[in-house]
Amino acid sequence: MDKIKSKIDSATIVLLEGPAGNGKTALEHTIAEICKEEGLLLAAFFFSRTAANCDNGHLLFPSVASQLMRSIPQTKRYIRKAIRQNPHLLTSTLSVQMKELILEPIRRVSTLNRFLKWSGMRSYPILIAIDGLDECADHGVQSNIVELIGNAARDLHLPLRFLIASHPEPHILKAFNDLSARLQDDRLSTLRLTEDEYARRDIKLYLDKGFDKIRMDHPAILSEDWPGLEIVAQLVDKASGQFIYAKTIIAYVASRAESYHRPDERLEVILRALPPLTDKPFEQMNALYSFILRNAKYRAQAMEILGLQVAGRQLRSTGHLPRVIFWIS
Repeated sequence: MDKIKSKIDSATIVLLEGPAGNGKTALEHTIAEICKEEGLLLAAFFFSRTAANCDNGHLLFPSVASQLMRSIPQTKRYIRKAIRQNPHLLTSTLSVQMKELILEPIRRVSTLNRFLKWSGMRSYPILIAIDGLDECADHGVQSNIVELIGNAARDLHLPLRFLIASHPEPHILKAFNDLSARLQDDRLSTLRLTEDEYARRDIKLYLDKGFDKIRMDHPAILSEDWPGLEIVAQLVDKASGQFIYAKTIIAYVASRAESYHRPDERLEVILRALPPLTDKPFEQMNALYSFILRNAKYRAQAMEILGLQVAGRQLRSTGHLPRVIFWIS
């Protein structure tokens, strides 16, 4: 939020980078909600390979333009005019879409500072949030999006803020490294969640709130201090900075899929099943997932669904089905 609200008058970019399960999407959603409440959110787009059309990079700028018309109504006439003049604009190249749907309409309404004076607002929308860039289906499109946003940050003399969250894929990091050579030091910054000093605090907070809710739902069988500070600390250690580990623990312990399972018994079984803490951060997560799958009531159906997910992901990314047999020993 400090970076978003900084006094820099030019456009800036923040890359929120970290491996799967580090909480990038949770942070992106939270920041977008805060900015929406404070009137700072211009637009948001969340890439996803599991949601229909949400892995299509060519829908990014039309979606941002649609939200731009609502955030800054003065841009509506210019965006509509651009589409009338070029009926194929929504299927044009990304560079054409960026120019005609985003940059030119913003330029036409002059600067956001002037818009602020016109509207009498105390704040004005400046944040464009893009989550899961690596979930975009085409690697070339991913790099192109980074390049176009970089060009906008370089050329726009407006206090826009681009917040982009992504896995640290090599081609994406290369695109940002190339971009950093063309931008001033204060225009591009990277927040690596694996190096975030607040990761343990956030994971503990999530576990505390999750267990609080579980206790409230089962007051007759759970004590007020369940599961105890020592157990929470142990789970924080085993998470190794992986937010999804804590999320999976809470979801499994709180599950009502098996009515005869008690939350305290579920947590105890998990604690007994997990291996000792090591310096391998994904070992704990692998053990947790394997345990849940082995003990699923409808294991065969769960494995079929998981297999379809793996095959579908492979098919979308390579055009070929994987030649592997997937099983849980």
